[in-house]
Amino acid sequence: MSTEQEDIDPEIEKLIAEQADERNIPEDLLKEIYVLEKEMVTMDRRAGLPSELRQILENYVDNGWTMQE
Repeated sequence: MSTEQEDIDPEIEKLIAEQADERNIPEDLLKEIYVLEKEMVTMDRRAGLPSELRQILENYVDNGWTMQE
């Protein structure tokens, strides 16, 4: 992924951590989705977002969580 986790604002990271804990979802999964959404917002077309999110979530369901770089 082109955006590093260090690019995430500390306040956003705090919110992601809270939501991950509250919903029992891996924090890194929410971070990857956040980074993907952030990257897609700057693009004119957003057609890739649903398929990439689906791929991330399918990978999580099928294989457990591993951060994809």
